[in-house]
This record gives sequence, structure tokens and C-alpha cells, in this order.
Amino acid sequence: MSTVISRLRRVLRKASDVVPGRFDLDTALSDLRQERDSSPVPHEINQRMNAMELEAGREELLSYPIYMAMNLIGVCNARCRFCFYGDDIIDKSVLKLEDIQRMPWLRFVSTLDLFGGLGEPLLLPDFPDIVEWLHEQNPAQTLLTTSNGAFLASPVAGRLAGKLSNLNISLNAATRATYEHLMLNCSWDRVMKNLQEFQEINQATTRPTRLSFSYVATRSNIEELPKLAEVAKDLGVASVGISHFSLGGVWAKRKEPRLSMDESLYFHQNLSDECIRKAEAAFAKAKVSFSHPELFSRETEIHLGTRVPRNSANGPDCPSPWQTAYINPHKQSRWVSCCCSVNAMHQDMTPLDLEDTDFMRTWNSPVFRLMRRGVNEHPCRLINCAFCRSHDKSAPDSAAPQLEMMIKATEQYHDLLGQQPSDAVIKEKCECEHRIGELQSGIKSL
Repeated sequence: MSTVISRLRRVLRKASDVVPGRFDLDTALSDLRQERDSSPVPHEINQRMNAMELEAGREELLSYPIYMAMNLIGVCNARCRFCFYGDDIIDKSVLKLEDIQRMPWLRFVSTLDLFGGLGEPLLLPDFPDIVEWLHEQNPAQTLLTTSNGAFLASPVAGRLAGKLSNLNISLNAATRATYEHLMLNCSWDRVMKNLQEFQEINQATTRPTRLSFSYVATRSNIEELPKLAEVAKDLGVASVGISHFSLGGVWAKRKEPRLSMDESLYFHQNLSDECIRKAEAAFAKAKVSFSHPELFSRETEIHLGTRVPRNSANGPDCPSPWQTAYINPHKQSRWVSCCCSVNAMHQDMTPLDLEDTDFMRTWNSPVFRLMRRGVNEHPCRLINCAFCRSHDKSAPDSAAPQLEMMIKATEQYHDLLGQQPSDAVIKEKCECEHRIGELQSGIKSL
């Protein structure tokens, strides 16, 4: 996105040089909006508009987010030991095709991820219908989803192949034993069979769906990570990305066993670095793209909640309040967020009305305008944004402070906007306070 913004800066400077004082952003955006609404590739016009509004730091937008992630279903067949999914957050309501069809503005989004971090999309009966309808509305739009692959069989596979731009499989292991230890209720053999059959169908399409793996790295699976290179190569997987096990998952309420805190690789840094180096060589040999967090042995700094190489951060600016939307559209709690640091405690401030055919009422609500105004202030007064610039959010010692931050940030937003928190938000605050105590006790014992 920084490349797009750089190009737009050059274009705007050039326009100002040629006709001094004649360039008007409002006029340009209005013209682009008219072009967008009738364009066969509306997401491309919207992306241009979004870059211009981001560059100008506008609080009220005419452009839609360029990336959107949406939970279509709140139920999952798996009980992964590292996941935050638990009995306390199960929402059995689902989105149907008719719900998606009431959101015509989705065609303006450049990348639409039909997975927002919760649930198994392929459990949704309407999922193939939704993918086909979205693909018909805008064939050039990037459509993504993440699945555990347990239900990726015919005829579903045939309806998704060639229509999804990327299908990510949450695999998290390279062997049957580790897979079935970490991903309860899932079968390694079934998933491998499904992936093989999917690729047979997929490779026969005119525009095959790209296949990727995600891998939550833990003490239990890090040593077999290099073996995953051959698995990925044999299945025609384009890329593999790993992330660290976060302690957020240890407080999910459920009967099934969960990973203990000492599974975090922050407690096994030398082993983690050694295994990742071996994996880099294995994936390079297999010609499979491989991405991973920075090695613990490298000098790093914090940029937007993540460890990055020292002196490599591309400035302090955060584009999320302009570019990104996470949607939870279920009956129990319908809300929109632009950042993973602003959780469901904000549901009373950013409600989503599925009957409203224009998302803009929510996208330009007071809380989003406040975030756009304050996110890149120096010094930053917004508690959640300041936290993101100072903490590695994957680190175990950030888990309890992050929950504390969410409580304080929610109180700050309500105070700045002159609003009273709902009963649901007050309940969430109490639960967070209890979880903070559990996390602090667990970290202290390690």
C-alpha cells in the first residue's frame, strides 16, 4: 500500500505543479466515486480513493475499506489447543446468501476475507453459494478464506476451485501424530485426502485458486516445521506462514484440553531460531514461499505491535482506520472494528445494521472518526494505539497488559465520545479482569 501512496503523492505534486492551486481533493474524490459506482472493477477505483483519503488524513471517508474480514459462522468443528475459540463465545447464528446480497457495497472492497478469525466457513451450507455470487459480482476481486480442510470435499471443492483467489489451510503440523494432538476432532488423513482431491479439480480450472498453509508455532510442533516443506511441495502449496502461539488462547472456556503457557516459543527462543533456520533452507529447496516472525536472536524494534528488524520500520503511521474492517455480523453481537486492538468491547459503539444497504453510516461513525483523528498523533493519546507502538503483542508478558489496555481504551473511548457502556461491555470488562488475574499468575509461575 505504501507504493500506491508514493505514486499518488507524485501524481498530486505533478498536478499542483502544472496547475497551481487548481487541484481540489473533494472534486477529485466526487469524480472518482461516480466512476467507481459504474466501473467493472470498482474496487480499483475505491482503492485509489482510499489512498488519497489516507494521504490527506481525512476523518470522514467516501471510500470503503480496501481489506475486510468477515465471520460468516460462529461454530467450528475443531477444538485446536492453541485457539481462543471456546464454549463461551460460540454463536450458532450464521450468515446466509440473502444476508450477503443485502451488502452490495462488498464489491468495492479490494480484498474480501470470508474468515474473520472465528468459526469454520465450510460448515456454512450457503458458503459455496456466497463465493459464487461474490465472484459473479466482481470476478477481479480478491476473495480469501481460511479453513481446517475437514469439509473440503466434493461437491464443495468443485464450486470453490477457481473462484477463491486464495484458500488458506490452518494445518499447524507436519505429521499425523502432532496434527491430531493439536487439532482435536480433526483427521490428518481426511484433510490430506481432501487437499489432494481439491488440487486435482483446482488445477483444471482456468484460474486456479492459490493454496497456502498457516502454522501456529508452539513447543509441540516447532521441531517438525522443516518437514512441512515437503508436505507443502507435494500438495502444490504456494506459501506457508507461521505465527507465534499467543497466550490469548489459554483462557478460552471449554471442556477440551488447551496448551499450557510454556508452549509459547518465547520461553524456547534458541530452539525456535534453530528450527526456523532449518525450515528456511527446507522451504527454499522445495521452492515454497516461507514467512515467519523475526528470529529472537536478531536485533528488533516494535512497529505496530510486531517485532521488526531494527531501523526497518516504514515510519509510525498506521493505516488501519482507513483501510481495514473486521466484521462480526452475528445476532448475539453485531459490530465492526478496524483493528485487532479494538475488540468486541466496542460493539455498542460500532453496531452493524445488516438491513442498511450502505456501510458508510457505520464506517464514518464517531468512534472511527476519532480513531482516524488520533491514531497517528505524536504523542498518541489513544491508549490502544499507544500500546501498539510499544508492545510486542505476541509476547507472553504482553498478554495481561493487553487486556488491561482494552479495558482502559474502552473507558477512554466512551469518555471521549460522551457515551455510557452497555451491559454487554460491562460484563466483558469483568471477564477481562478475571482473565488478567489468571494470566498474571500463570506468567509468574513460569
